Amino acid sequence: MMREANRMLAAAACSALALTAAHAQAPVGAPAAAPPGAGGFGGANTRLMILPDNRVTFSISAPQATAVSVSVQDEPEISRSVTFTKNDAGVWSGTTAAPLPVRLYRYNYRVDGAVVADQANVDYSLSNSGLQAMFEIKGADTAFMSFKAVPHGDVHEVFYRSAPLGGILRQLHVYTPPGYEKGGAIKYPVLYLLHGAGGDDDSWSTIGRANWILDNLIAEGKVKPMIVVSW
Repeated sequence: MMREANRMLAAAACSALALTAAHAQAPVGAPAAAPPGAGGFGGANTRLMILPDNRVTFSISAPQATAVSVSVQDEPEISRSVTFTKNDAGVWSGTTAAPLPVRLYRYNYRVDGAVVADQANVDYSLSNSGLQAMFEIKGADTAFMSFKAVPHGDVHEVFYRSAPLGGILRQLHVYTPPGYEKGGAIKYPVLYLLHGAGGDDDSWSTIGRANWILDNLIAEGKVKPMIVVSW
């Protein structure tokens, strides 16, 4: 689902100049948000491990728990394939029954029925269902959205009041391309991205990695530098 959306983004970016005639400068005054990490997990006893054959071992410390499971978003068969057992140190671990396809995944643990985020994982994404940790099974199919040694743009988190919704505080994410911060009279095309059902305003820059996709496309000369607004 998200993999296809990512490919749609790459295609949309390539034809963005034809899709939109909107030209604008990005909002100013918003702090730059750090891009999602490429990995990096916590203590050795509770870290998620991707095995050489692309099976995945999930682990969480829950000494007092009586039941632990994992919920991989949009992948009920993967979730059901993992059986957890507890060791003497109170760490629950379970491994997927089969290698996982190349793509990005989001997941949470269920500890005695309660939803628990993987606090040992620094790679995460927000959705309407809450905070979810992420991991990537890498391969040729994800190369276009990988963090590469190319110039990188910035992702800004922008807050605003929504008049149609009674003035409640809302937020959106704005990607500005490499070199934008230098200023000047350049007018950039703007691509507007909606996350779809269940997503959050940061979905395109976390699980979607829209900023890295655009960085790579711009570096390869496949698209012109553009601003991307997502919410």
